Parts: sequence; structure tokens; C-alpha cells
Amino acid sequence: MVYTLKPKATYLLSTPLQHYSLFLTTPFETAMLPNYTTKLLLVILFSAISQTSFSQNIIYVTQSGAGNMDGSNWTNALKGDHLRDTIWKAPANTSFWIAAGTYKPHPTSKDSSFYVYNRRIDLYGGFAGTETSISQRDIPGNPTVLSGAVHPTDSAQYSDVIIRYDNADSSVLDGFVIRDAHGRTALLNQSQMYETAQSRVFVRNSIFKNNKSIYNSQAAAFINPMAGHAMFHFFNCDFTENYNGAVGIRHGTEYFANRSTIVADSCRFYNNIGNVVVLNGASRTNNSASINLNRCEFKGNSEIQTGAIIMFAPAIYLGQTVPEGVVSLELDSCYFGNNNVSNTVYYFPNMADSSRFLMNNCVIDSNGYSNPSLPYGHGNTAIVMIGRTRTNKNYILNTRINNSSSYYHPAQSTTMAITGQDPGSDSTFIYNVLFNNCQNMNTNIAHQAFNGRKSAVYLVNSTLFKNETSTQRGWRMILNEGINTTGTGAVTHFYIQNSIIWPSTKHWGSITVPKQLINNSVNYSEPGTTRTFIQNSIINTFADGGSIDNIGENLGGNIMQEPIPSM
Repeated sequence: MVYTLKPKATYLLSTPLQHYSLFLTTPFETAMLPNYTTKLLLVILFSAISQTSFSQNIIYVTQSGAGNMDGSNWTNALKGDHLRDTIWKAPANTSFWIAAGTYKPHPTSKDSSFYVYNRRIDLYGGFAGTETSISQRDIPGNPTVLSGAVHPTDSAQYSDVIIRYDNADSSVLDGFVIRDAHGRTALLNQSQMYETAQSRVFVRNSIFKNNKSIYNSQAAAFINPMAGHAMFHFFNCDFTENYNGAVGIRHGTEYFANRSTIVADSCRFYNNIGNVVVLNGASRTNNSASINLNRCEFKGNSEIQTGAIIMFAPAIYLGQTVPEGVVSLELDSCYFGNNNVSNTVYYFPNMADSSRFLMNNCVIDSNGYSNPSLPYGHGNTAIVMIGRTRTNKNYILNTRINNSSSYYHPAQSTTMAITGQDPGSDSTFIYNVLFNNCQNMNTNIAHQAFNGRKSAVYLVNSTLFKNETSTQRGWRMILNEGINTTGTGAVTHFYIQNSIIWPSTKHWGSITVPKQLINNSVNYSEPGTTRTFIQNSIINTFADGGSIDNIGENLGGNIMQEPIPSM
């Protein structure tokens, strides 16, 4: 079988959206916009580290071997059966050039792995067996498979882990198909033993396929840091048809002072089952974790029961209250389309010291969820953000959310849910974002776009257009809701500037009527404050007495006029 890496998408947004813009004024809190220079330099730095040229010992490998099989050249290629032991014994800075074929960690044992420990080892696949440089490879034409199918007729005996890295700093894995791990994960990375340990692994031009995990969301690649810094940097990789997740980080409650990083650039995640990219577990004292996804596609993925494509919940299983960790999730120029999941992005930085969520230049389109076996198994929330950190900053920039449909959730159904809770100081900045043709069909409570609870939300230069809600109550385009959780009044501020909020409609049977735009409410018995400020915006006010003053504090420059789309 020939495996082909698909080229990266060309239809992602290349310039910021300029939809329906009628006013050009200074946005609220412009200083909150992030600086991309630092992140770009870090990505370039990591890529440079992974491709640093220096003198390496090369071992040549073919499936059947050749000549005296000492691996000194293609004529005397090492036999594939000896690959595992040779990797284990090889000195630091050894490079393996591996020709097309299928290679297994062990002929019969599921407990064996290709193991790189405490040094840099580079593995390159995609060779025909005649090349004199890495650039001569034809990777799709020479599929090099690292397989866990040690018992081809019994998948229960497939490898638990195919490749394992421990403190293997700057190691490279390039040009492989990694498949058929049925146990823990196909690719495992750990930093352990001491706080200064480094285990950064650069994975390029590879395919992860048909891997299954008995654990949560780690079938293809998994980081389990114990100390020091563990990182995966994926470039131009495919993750397809993996079960119980694709890429994950797990922090254990017993581990201190560790850092975990996943970077994926120009990667494709297709037809996986389970949460696709995950951070979970404990963020304990001085721990930190980050996931950065750049120019990635997510298509045709589905969940096992309930979950998300991106599940970011670093301390969701931990009972402690002050872990002193720092976490971040950044998505840049990513596409999410036709996925069958209840949440597209679920961001829950539970009780970390500080957190940051950034989505820039992304498209979320036509995702939904249908699972008839679950009592409320229908619908999709595009983005869920729940802030429970001391400092929680969220940025959604230059992004489109189209055709998001939420149905039949027992509590609430939203296109975007923004929830800030004690003890956090939360703010969300939404700039140049289009919400179009989104639907909430709920029998309890639904909000078309935002639910700001004990937080500050800034909606600037954005458009909410042609959206629908159908509920028995709570049918608002925006719900500005103060909720207290610790006996103190909630304070929620919602700022709307230079934006268009035009009716979606409320359907009640065969009747279509305009719906209330904004609901300012305070829940529970404690006093609280919810205030909405509106400036230089086009607002539908038909259902609110025809006046901006009825739905928020009018700062001037607002009009009620049918917008004419410019696209």
C-alpha cells in the first residue's frame, strides 16, 4: 500500500476578515491584542534546532539486510530484525537511514518498543536503498512502516508502545508510517529523573494510522512528563483513523516542575475517534503546559461519547486549589470542518496560576453532533471557554464560525460559551470575527453567541448575522449573566464596538419573530453587576422596544439599519 501525505490546505484565511465593516474607530482595550513576533521566533528556533547540521554516524537499514549487515552503507545494510537493539546501543548523534519496508519492535512480544534513551538519535525513513543524501528520498514512493502488529491475526496482542523516547533531546523522526499500536500509545515521550532533563522530539513527514489506546485520548502520540521539559514538534504529519484520540499530554499528580509542549504545523487530523488533541491531568506546583497548532486541518473526526476536537483541561481530575501552573492553547490558521463532536474547542484551564487562549485566522464550519444512544446527544458548541485561573486571557481574532448547530443539551446550548468563575480575573477579546448561520434548537436555555459570567468580554469589529434560536425561554443573541459561586456578587462587563448584531430569528412552531438581543441578568441571591456598553454598532432592536437604551448603555454612534453584506 502506498501512503501519500496530502499537501497543506490553501483555502484558509490569508488576510483578516473585513466583513460588513462600516465604522473604523479605536477598539476597546487595543493593548490586549497579542504580539505574534515571539511565537514566530520560537517556532523558527525549534525548526532550526531540529535541522542543525553536524557530523553524525549513519547506519543504513533495509528489511532483509545486505552484505555483512554491519550497516556501514547500503551494500552492507543492517537487517531490520536488529533495528531495535541497534537503536538502544547506538551512541549519541547516530542517524539511521531506513529503507522501505515494515519494521516491528519485536517479532512476538507486545511489550517491546524502539527505545531512545538519554541521547539524540535520528530516524529517517522513505529511502529506496540507493540514496546518498536525505533530500533524495521519495517518502510516498518508499513507505517505511513502523508497525505494532506483532501478531497480525490478533489485534489484542499488538504493541503497547511502538516508539518510546526518554530524555532524548532534539531527536528527529522523519518519513514513517506509524501504525497498529493497540495499548498505551504509538509514540511516547517522557522527560524524567531530574528537572533539567530535555526530551524534545521533532516529528516530520509522517503518518499515524489505526492506533488504539485503552487510555483517554493518546492513541497516536503522547507526552507523559515526570520532570524537565518534554516536547513534540510535528510538521507535515497525518493523523488518521486513530481510536481514542490522536495527540495528548498527561500530567500526573505526583510530578513537580515539569513542562510539556506540543507544536503541530501543517498537520492533518482526519477521521479519528475520540478527543483529537488533549491536555488533561494535574498541573501541579510550577508545572506548565502549552499546545500550539498552526495551519492544521481537522475533518471528519468524531467522539466516543462526549468531548471535543481540542480538549484542554489541564487539572480537571485534580482536587487541589493552588497548583501554581501556567497553561496556554494557541490555534493559528486552522480549519475545523464536518466533525461529529459535541464541542469543537473546549478550553478549561482549571485552577492554574494563569492561562491564555488564542485563536487567530481560523475557520469553524459545519460541525455538529449526533449520537442517538445518548439522552442529549445532538449538537455542537463551537468554542467553550471556562476560566478558573487567577488570570485568564482569551483572544479570538480574524475567525469565522459558520453553520454551528446546537441541539437538546439539558443545561444550555450555545455557539460560544464564555464562563468566568472564582477566583479568576477573566477577559475575552473577540476581534474581527464572523458568526454566521448558527442555530440553537433547545428546549431549556440557549444563547446564540456569548455567555459572559464573572468576566469582561470585548466584541469589536465583529458580525453576528443570520443566526437562529428556538427555545421556550432564554432566547437571546447574547446572554450577559452574572453568577456568583463563592458568596460574592458577580461583576460582568460586555463591551460591543464597531460590530453588527442583526436578527437572527426565533422560531416557535410555524411563527418566526425577532428575538431579544441581550439579556442582562444576575443569578443567585448575592448582589452583582452586569453592564453592557455599545458604541458605533448596527444593532437589531425590534424585540427590545426599538431602542439601544433598552439593551445596554449607549455610548453613541449606534444605528438600527439593515446591513448589506459586502461578500
